[in-house]
Amino acid sequence: MRLAILTFITVAFMFNLAAAGVQIEVRYSRSADAFELMDNVSQWWPGYTELAYREAWVDSFEIAPADSLLFAEYAQIRNRYYDKTGQENDSPTANRSGLFTDRAVLNADPVAYAFYGSATLEESFQRLQQIVDPDEVDFLRSFYAHFSDRMERITGSTEPLVASSLERTRQVLEAEGVGSYLNEISGFFGVSDSTTFTALYVWWPDADRIVANPNGPYLLLRVRPYEGETMSNADVVVHEAVHVISAMQSPEQKRLVSDVVLAACPDTWRSVGRLDVLEEPLAAVLGNVEFRRRFEPKRFKWSRPWYGDRKIDLMARVLYPVVMDGLARKSSIEGGFAEDAAALCQTVGEVWGAGEKEDR
Repeated sequence: MRLAILTFITVAFMFNLAAAGVQIEVRYSRSADAFELMDNVSQWWPGYTELAYREAWVDSFEIAPADSLLFAEYAQIRNRYYDKTGQENDSPTANRSGLFTDRAVLNADPVAYAFYGSATLEESFQRLQQIVDPDEVDFLRSFYAHFSDRMERITGSTEPLVASSLERTRQVLEAEGVGSYLNEISGFFGVSDSTTFTALYVWWPDADRIVANPNGPYLLLRVRPYEGETMSNADVVVHEAVHVISAMQSPEQKRLVSDVVLAACPDTWRSVGRLDVLEEPLAAVLGNVEFRRRFEPKRFKWSRPWYGDRKIDLMARVLYPVVMDGLARKSSIEGGFAEDAAALCQTVGEVWGAGEKEDR
């Protein structure tokens, strides 16, 4: 069983879930694939970039001194244009968005968006002319030219490898009722904004582990199907869409819900992380569990792990009935949910603490 840690070229699918005010696109893009590979191989932001890319790269190629110099200059550009507003402090009491993703994150990475929204590297460089200085565009051209042969050896087979999984994911997301379900999720978070959410399949070295994360309005699906395998990643797409919808909550609502929960369990976040107390379990409930139960029942079992981290898995399980009750009553997270979540957080926090003592 895989662990889910939870595009243009010749194929691009888009469908409008008008009732939810959401457009979801599922794509493969050569420029996004190349960018994800080199952005992560560069390790310009350790802890943010995925180390697995660098490890796979050094398994195949030597990193020469000239390569290291290019990575260093690349890191300067990435740091210059990436906006870390809302990500500076992991304390939910100090962070303005509390236990939730800050809305500024949805516009934090314009350099990446130029690659994600393009079909080719050349189109990306054209877009970048509106974002970075001309000499920086020239550098990025030379950067990708320098590594082009090695990039092609790694990512050259990505598109045909993921094609059937991309199509299957699109079919599931187009199923009747998915649009209404996303509308329910938006209503639960008190979000009425329209948004376009784009899922991009990119190369990934590990066939036994799925990793996905949103970057603004884009979701990077790091999936490596086995040869001839077709898999649905629709639940992963919805899981990450929940994070984007959550980020779109009003600042006042985020602060209110966070304060209610933190009053009951002020230190629970220290053992998992700021976003793992509520937002990550909610994404697991709405994106993985309930989405599979409604739309992919053959992939659903109560007994299966819902999340790779046991603490988040437990919080998701105890929140599930409260969230389902909220959806059924069309109430928002600002209503009775916050008080229920606070009480459950307190109980789960005690269990987490007991588990840590046993582990020691």
